[in-house]
Amino acid sequence: GEFTPIRPVEDGSVLARFEHVPYRAGDLVVWDWRIPHASARRHQGAAAREVVYLGYLPDVERNRRFVAGQLQDLQAGRVRPEGAGQWK
Repeated sequence: GEFTPIRPVEDGSVLARFEHVPYRAGDLVVWDWRIPHASARRHQGAAAREVVYLGYLPDVERNRRFVAGQLQDLQAGRVRPEGAGQWK
């Protein structure tokens, strides 16, 4: 779950497989957050760029337990580190 910068030389084989995904304002872009991804290096638009991040999990028992634990922590005012307990 931590940010890892893509290094132009060391990660050249990964960069070679990147593909530009064109989209228009208002489009919904969905991807698996575990794969390398990035946005433009510079925002050149006239208006602010807005992003909403949503998390979805398949409805399986492991994820039901994970979500139940997240809800309990939220209600108790506890904050979990990102991804904590998700991959157990």
